[in-house]
Amino acid sequence: MKKRGSAGAWLAHIAASCFLLVGGTVVAAPPVARVRPVIDDYFGTQVVDEYRYLENLEDPQVQAWMKAQAEFTRSTLDALPGRARLQERTHALVSADLDRRGFVRRGQRLFYLMQEPGAQLPKLMFRDSLDGNEHTLVDPLALAHNSGTHFALDFFQPSWDGRLVAYGLSRGGSGESVLHMLEVDTGKDLGEAIDRTSDSVVTWRPDNRSFFYLRYGKVSPSGVPRSTGTVQRSCKATALTAFPGMRNSTRQCLRGSSEAA
Repeated sequence: MKKRGSAGAWLAHIAASCFLLVGGTVVAAPPVARVRPVIDDYFGTQVVDEYRYLENLEDPQVQAWMKAQAEFTRSTLDALPGRARLQERTHALVSADLDRRGFVRRGQRLFYLMQEPGAQLPKLMFRDSLDGNEHTLVDPLALAHNSGTHFALDFFQPSWDGRLVAYGLSRGGSGESVLHMLEVDTGKDLGEAIDRTSDSVVTWRPDNRSFFYLRYGKVSPSGVPRSTGTVQRSCKATALTAFPGMRNSTRQCLRGSSEAA
């Protein structure tokens, strides 16, 4: 079996790439990744993946290639005339404005995202009318301070009567959303925590007590979704227990998708 070269040798190979001219300055060209073909056979059709090894972030050669890519990007950007001045001005303008976006109206009540000057993440806000007072529903920064873990607000959807809000949070930059629920008037968390809901679409039913959502299937230890169907996300309906008469249940509503749970 042919032994792989060391990370140092691989980095030297990358550094030996050609050069190009950017803004009058010569900078190294993008590092070239080696081709390591892997062939899979799908029902008699052979599919070649030449760069699958790049998925292994523990491979020293992959790490060296990624480092070289970052260094090339940095040198290319730094060589652009006037970039530093433009970046400084752009940052000043963006940081000076209060940004409100993603408005959703329920009756007279408005829900939206608000990002304050200099803030890295938006908050979920609401007001009872166009000229009403602003109230904070979800503040990822406050959650981070209380837990020591970074949070991001991925999506939100209020019920039709504006009394409840479903929203997705992901921890530590993972992008793996967990669906939560809160009561708008009190800000009370209703105890829902539905995982595997990244990129979910929440649709409230007319009763304002239940909703449909999308959820990824569970992944086996081998990394393969535990589903033999072609649909990897399932549409589910859930009913809440926040108010009298509500039932707490979850059921699958799309056949052929991952298991309900």
